[in-house]
Amino acid sequence: MTQNHAEKKIAFYALLVGVIRNERFVESSAGAVVYLHKEIESEVSISGITIDLLRELHKAYHRDKDDFDSLLWLVGTAFSDLAKHLRWPAARKTFEDLRQLVDVEHRDLFLRVVNVRPLADGPDGCAVVTMVVDNHRKFRAFLENKDAAENVRWSDDETIAT
Repeated sequence: MTQNHAEKKIAFYALLVGVIRNERFVESSAGAVVYLHKEIESEVSISGITIDLLRELHKAYHRDKDDFDSLLWLVGTAFSDLAKHLRWPAARKTFEDLRQLVDVEHRDLFLRVVNVRPLADGPDGCAVVTMVVDNHRKFRAFLENKDAAENVRWSDDETIAT
């Protein structure tokens, strides 16, 4: 992926969070998100972006405070897509803005497996695993069973799970 594609991916999520957070739903801004999504659709995990979906996400954020499932799905998907770019400040800021939609207290831990290199034959052997996490201290505490994270939201190339 080129830097330009990565920047478009970051811009897509930044625009998307802007549409959701805006006090009133602005259809022209939502249209810009849909248009940009069509350009990068093959490079993001989220599909089926429509103005109606964006309107529903906006409503979930502003009115249905108890129904965050769709927003939580969006944030998890965004982390999966942005994980490889989090060394860039714009990607970190965009993810943080998205996270604020659902987890202002930073209770959850987001984790993305980006590479697994087996060191032995078979799936259960030793391996070098490369991961991206949104909070390394919370991740270490999680590994040490210190209940640092309320939920761990992880993804790899095939799945997004909680």
